[in-house]
Amino acid sequence: MSRPTVIVVGQTPPPHEGQAIMIAAMIEGLRERLPVVPVRMAFSASVAEAGSFSWGKVGHLFHLIRRTRKALREHSGSVLYYPPAPARPMAVWRDIVFLSAVRPRARTTIFHFHAAGLSDYLQRHAAVRRMGLRAYGKPDAAIVQTEVGRADGEALGARRVAVIPCGRDIPILPKARTGGPFRILFAGIHRRTKGIFDAIATLAELRRRGIDAELHTAGAWYSEAERLAAERRLAALGISDRMVQRGVLTDRALWQEFADADVLFFPTFYEWESLGVVALEAMAYGLPVVASDWRGPRDVVVNAETGFICPVGNVAAYADALERLACDPALRTRLGAAGRKRYEERFTMKRFLDDLERLIREVAADV
Repeated sequence: MSRPTVIVVGQTPPPHEGQAIMIAAMIEGLRERLPVVPVRMAFSASVAEAGSFSWGKVGHLFHLIRRTRKALREHSGSVLYYPPAPARPMAVWRDIVFLSAVRPRARTTIFHFHAAGLSDYLQRHAAVRRMGLRAYGKPDAAIVQTEVGRADGEALGARRVAVIPCGRDIPILPKARTGGPFRILFAGIHRRTKGIFDAIATLAELRRRGIDAELHTAGAWYSEAERLAAERRLAALGISDRMVQRGVLTDRALWQEFADADVLFFPTFYEWESLGVVALEAMAYGLPVVASDWRGPRDVVVNAETGFICPVGNVAAYADALERLACDPALRTRLGAAGRKRYEERFTMKRFLDDLERLIREVAADV
């Protein structure tokens, strides 16, 4: 079977968010199997900069085009790997400019949808649809995270659509704390659509019910306005001392938060959610996951087996699930063990890389 060079164009940390972390891990693992040429995107140094305009980003776009065209020229017959951006207007136009400039030089193109919803966006916006379909259309393969995500690849006329959920290798640290309040972990970007305000409301409801609960959060605030709104809400509810904000954590500091948590809370309704790597990380640590019935978490968490799936935005349902777990350590252990087993069977980095390598080799050989 062929051993093609893979030109990986994508963001790696910073910022420390799901897609950037996954692409960095993928590059590291894939280069042990295939020749890899990374071309780093650097449009945003923080989550707050994502989606905003600056002339520096325009300059970086043309720099990225030059570097990618150079890599394609130097590695004839290579595979171009590209993760389409979330379906925000500025990001879509950026993709259109980039792909229109580089795809004619690529023998093989594979799109990897870390963010879902591009097909819906193009369907709704006729003004961009024609140019979008020219830029994105007919890739040799589209990788999606779940069966629901197939719509993005199929709408673009991909020759092949492969469901390959991301995987993670998670270093497991021992629990450092003993006793104390029931600890709920919220990890990820702190923004309304990721569920941070629902998490605050649920914490207040648990306290109202007499549950000695504490919310630990890890991640950056998407905006200063949302951070200030959350601080005001916490103060109004009288629970400011019950939410411990740890900020952006990496490596050992992040894994210690997972080790010391009792449950992961993932109440997302993020527009472009496709999987939710944070749920995989929690399952690796044997944590039950309480999550929203939303694209991504509903495909990872098995309701009443590895955690609980609740209606989006339903604070009472979230609190019911968390109260059950707070009051029943044996249930936490049972669901957590099932989650760990599911992680080992489906979401390891080895499985992800095995499936990805196989797809790349097959697609390159077919062209």
